Amino acid sequence: MARIEKSSPPVRALGITDYFSTATYEQAVAYKRAGRLAGVDLIFPNVELRLGIGTARGSAVNLHLLVSPDDHDHLARLHAFLSDLRFEALGERYRCTPGDIMRLGRAHDVNATSDERALEAGTNQFKVDLANLREAMKASDWARANILLAVAANSGDGTAGLQGDASLTRLRREIERASDVIFSSRPGDRKFWLGKASITREALVAEYSGLKPCLHGSDAHRTEMVAAPAQDRRCWLKGQVTFETLRQACLEPEMRVFVGTAAPPAAQPSQVMTEVGVKGAPFLRDAVVPLNPGLIGIIGARGSGKTALADLIAAGGAALLLKSNKLSFVHRARDHLAGATVELNWDDGSACSETIASILQGDGEDGEPQVRYLSQQFVDRLCSAEGLTDELLTEIQRVIFLAHPTEERLGATDFDQLLDLRAESARTTRNQAEDELRDLATEFVAEREKEASIAPLRVRLTNLQGTISKAQADRTALVGKSGGDQARLDAYNVVAGALQKRRSEHEQLERRRNALDTLTQEVALARTRTFPDALRQMRQRHEAAEIPEALWPLFEMTFAGDVDEAIVGERVAVVKALTALAGTPVALAAGTSPVAASYLPQGAQLESLSIAVLAAETQRLEGLIGVDRAAAKALTTLNSKIAADEGQAANL
Repeated sequence: MARIEKSSPPVRALGITDYFSTATYEQAVAYKRAGRLAGVDLIFPNVELRLGIGTARGSAVNLHLLVSPDDHDHLARLHAFLSDLRFEALGERYRCTPGDIMRLGRAHDVNATSDERALEAGTNQFKVDLANLREAMKASDWARANILLAVAANSGDGTAGLQGDASLTRLRREIERASDVIFSSRPGDRKFWLGKASITREALVAEYSGLKPCLHGSDAHRTEMVAAPAQDRRCWLKGQVTFETLRQACLEPEMRVFVGTAAPPAAQPSQVMTEVGVKGAPFLRDAVVPLNPGLIGIIGARGSGKTALADLIAAGGAALLLKSNKLSFVHRARDHLAGATVELNWDDGSACSETIASILQGDGEDGEPQVRYLSQQFVDRLCSAEGLTDELLTEIQRVIFLAHPTEERLGATDFDQLLDLRAESARTTRNQAEDELRDLATEFVAEREKEASIAPLRVRLTNLQGTISKAQADRTALVGKSGGDQARLDAYNVVAGALQKRRSEHEQLERRRNALDTLTQEVALARTRTFPDALRQMRQRHEAAEIPEALWPLFEMTFAGDVDEAIVGERVAVVKALTALAGTPVALAAGTSPVAASYLPQGAQLESLSIAVLAAETQRLEGLIGVDRAAAKALTTLNSKIAADEGQAANL
């Protein structure tokens, strides 16, 4: 018990295993009531049954009954259910009750004179028939609602022990079909039961009655094994610490269950809201509402305040625009909220707040919101609009922009910037056809707008630098969770930073190459259209000068030197720099063990190395510090975000 109480990470849910009995479970519950196991929020019975089927190793296949403790009379109902399980031996029929099991033990072993010895001997002999178990489950509504069947996948006392005998293949499938849960920590078993290996999801549903979650525990038979599962593979379930989470895991095995050393990474702390609070509104009974880190919906009866809560969250994140939504809760309750302040707390310890008064006045509606809020009224307007409205067009453009991978955005931060970059050549051709007065007027207005935008750009740059710092802290925390000494973690952060800087340089070179291509097209356009048109207009304007036809070619405009060679030379230099910056792909060492030797040349400066070498070294360090697949995926996303944000900061 002391090992459970001191376990790190802490044990939150505990299944107490007994053969055909709940005695140890009842003892654990008594300890819990006496003040022990304070950190354990859920204790439930795990009744282990032996089937009358032997494995290749001579052991019986074991089934487990995972029983919900939610009903106050669950023990009485469970004992009644167990009494319906029968075993026939020695010319007698025995039920799965302590008394009958002891009677079986005495009949089998004449030396079993004590109750304890008789119970042990009877337990070793009692076997359950799968058909009898199914019949008992079918006859009990309570059992079907409160018991989950589990079977191990190993070859000792699990179904893998039946695979050597072709005659038992069908029986093995029936056992696994009847089970709700598979006990296994092997990644291959998890893939199989999720339909990602040798069998499809459709086949699993047809042949095994659905996908199955793979759970794993310490299955401790010795004190030193308590809360210490094999290979440190711990079982993590997503949800509240209740038996209902186990039921939900059977419905969503891929999303709800993970077996590994550490819990799978969730959203980054700076992107997770922990609670929303309202100050200065005494009529609100619950002024502070905690928020689930995995919040995806607000559920409640009609009129229970779902929209009000959503509006208040949006208000705290500066995402509630009352100018375009007079039907919001905040606007309709403005007389009661005029002096209130809404505050959002985030998982990284930061907070943001907005006063209702400033929201009602429309202050800050042009700033950058902390959250994005698509209110019901906004969605209704989009769905009911006839034709292409500005709002609908804006949302379509946002979705299209986000669908582009970061490396294909050319450093753009929104749809308009990306469109400008991609259409620059065509727009240059169009703009050259405009008259001089319009060009000058456009440039004049643009310069005025740039002057006016200096202050907001500085604010955006400050906010973006804060976002980059948070993301870098998230990355350090994510890598640190995977273990490893501090020197490797520091080395990883330095190499990852250098890699991001080199990728940013690569992006700037790509932009320059794109600009040189556009300049090439503009030079060609000037020769074929702009210069000839200028000469034609000059001749029309100065017909009265009566210049001889043979002299007009002297007035043709041209470039002072070989601009084509100049552009080609610059472009060759840019391409050469891009090739050197990208580098030659590094052949990573094969095998599952991380490589100890660095890919970095000895004594080399990081800022002079290629992206390929830095990427290989980053991957090697990830392997050494133990970043698992799920964490690596989150790490890749973070690195991509940091690179994109740093590129945006450079643009600003």
